Amino acid sequence: MRDLPLRPARSSVTNITAARGSAVRHGVLAVNGLKAAIAIVFLAYPSAMDAWVGTTARSPGGRVLLRSFGARDLALALGAMTAHDAHARRRWLVAGAGSDLVDAAATLASARARQGLGPLSELTAAWAAASGASCLVLAAAVSE
Repeated sequence: MRDLPLRPARSSVTNITAARGSAVRHGVLAVNGLKAAIAIVFLAYPSAMDAWVGTTARSPGGRVLLRSFGARDLALALGAMTAHDAHARRRWLVAGAGSDLVDAAATLASARARQGLGPLSELTAAWAAASGASCLVLAAAVSE
């Protein structure tokens, strides 16, 4: 019979910590991957967002602003997904959360001036709020 090398068994605490770290990494990739995909739409097709911001999306200035939002969100998403340490990842996530929550609040605040929100505006506000909250939860869960 061959002697098998003995490896120390991983404790259940180590296993739980590893699983939690993996879940957080997957959460960061999922939330920020979707944020990056939406940002690319803003960059490539800003006029498609007219249901969110109205006819402004079709004006030259509106397209500039929407592309700027897309560039901002793409940078925040890529920063969160590629950060090399927990401290940097936490900072990117908090910055992304702040950006998303301001987007949600601004969308909801515009409802009065626009006589309500259309379905895409409601979806956008809900996504921004959910993304912002998710980024905050993930930032709190990132371990050193």
